[in-house]
Amino acid sequence: MFTDLPYTTYITVLLLAFLSVFSTLLGVALAIYVVKSEQAIALGIGFSAGIMLLVSFFELVPEAVGDAGMGLALVAVVLGDLPPTSGPV
Repeated sequence: MFTDLPYTTYITVLLLAFLSVFSTLLGVALAIYVVKSEQAIALGIGFSAGIMLLVSFFELVPEAVGDAGMGLALVAVVLGDLPPTSGPV
């Protein structure tokens, strides 16, 4: 399955995995050692949500458009943005 990937792809994946681990550890260290305030927590959650949206729209959506076409990708984005229907909202 992955035998046809070039060697540099493996290195890139490994470096991105280490970056993910490092950023997670940094976030944990900040959460433990920084004075906890509601404003800091709100800022952190807002920043994280912004990064997730950035990754979604600049990486995942163009790939979905290339694989499935504009119509299906648009339907998937709209349906993914709808709030859940079960449970309290």
